Amino acid sequence: MRITANQAIKEARQIRASITPQLKQMTQDARFRRRFRDSMLTTIVDQAIRITGADMANLQLVDRASKGLRIEAQRGFSQPFLGFFNCVHDGRAVCGTALRNRSQIMVPDVAESPIFLGTPALEVVLDASVRAVQSTPLVGPDGCVLGMISTHWQRPWRPSNHILYLLSLLARGVADWHVQRASVIQ
Repeated sequence: MRITANQAIKEARQIRASITPQLKQMTQDARFRRRFRDSMLTTIVDQAIRITGADMANLQLVDRASKGLRIEAQRGFSQPFLGFFNCVHDGRAVCGTALRNRSQIMVPDVAESPIFLGTPALEVVLDASVRAVQSTPLVGPDGCVLGMISTHWQRPWRPSNHILYLLSLLARGVADWHVQRASVIQ
């Protein structure tokens, strides 16, 4: 059966009218918002791994109270790593350095990096089988860092500039989503 453009428009309007109240109700449900947020953050981590070929990754968001980066989603890490890096402040490890510098930081070998040498973080990352890491900040439209995407490799490695560029694009999209999501909730 063939339908006309007017019939298709009428049906689309009816569908929108029937689901709009349900969508509004879902966005006001804190449990739904949390599940949706967590699902999105995990999907972003998975995409960062796919783009970079990394073995592990995490996404941190800035915690307003502590002014530190808190891990909100991750793949591949054990509890000692997650506990140690639960809240990272300005200048600590690669993500803290990227936070301070507001720029992407790449460490091709943590065992030789001045960022890690002589710090407790070196033992934690080596125990987690991390040998290379990069962190890319999520920068909002006002220039503030909202969070960080970090990818980790089990061997010394440096991704190509193209891969780092793709990761920057992902980070920009995540920052935009995060800002839009926050404005909808408020």
